[in-house]
Amino acid sequence: MMNNRLDKETGSALDETRFLAQLTAAATHELNNVLATIQERVGLIEDLVTMSQSSSNNNNRKISQSAQNIYHQIQRGVKQLTSLNRLSHGLDYKISQLNVYETLLDLECLCRRIAGLKGVEVAICKPESCVEISTQFFLFFQAVFLCFDICLNSASQGAQISMSLYQANGQVYIHFQTIPSGTKKEIRTDQLTYSEHWNSLKMLVSKLKGRISVETPARIYILSLPSTL
Repeated sequence: MMNNRLDKETGSALDETRFLAQLTAAATHELNNVLATIQERVGLIEDLVTMSQSSSNNNNRKISQSAQNIYHQIQRGVKQLTSLNRLSHGLDYKISQLNVYETLLDLECLCRRIAGLKGVEVAICKPESCVEISTQFFLFFQAVFLCFDICLNSASQGAQISMSLYQANGQVYIHFQTIPSGTKKEIRTDQLTYSEHWNSLKMLVSKLKGRISVETPARIYILSLPSTL
């Protein structure tokens, strides 16, 4: 990150608080699930250890499976905490040099519970080459979150939100597309920009010197931002 301290007057404090609260709530719910699973598995291991005097291969196999499950849950928790930690430090500096793909992975990690509650899958296409941007991290993260949230609000169970990105002519382009399930009804064109967050998104993108547009009939939101703010 660069050494320009963030101007605390940038953006709306209320919007920032709401934005952080929503992601923090989702992440902490996931962490609570992680801890609950670990507690359950530790109890099982304790029971198996108690019976170890008459242990068998079957018991040893159960212990091994429980240990693997605990490791998996710990990794889930580490990913959530790491992504949330990077987000929380987004207010430290005014301008940051970001790897856009890695930042989208953080977004997917933090929003996994939000999407999962609606039965929506999130897919991020890795670019062929590294895509970097020098911008205001917190505003950038909030903008990509709102793009994701608008797509999620129009998605039904079984749908997929696809994100792809590339860099050209001094601009970074991020595409957000809601791919409906087989039973999903078509979304009317006028519904694509009818969202309580649409005006907030346009204001954020304007602060980042970028542009948000909608490509029809493919229902793709295109976020374009300068590679260097």
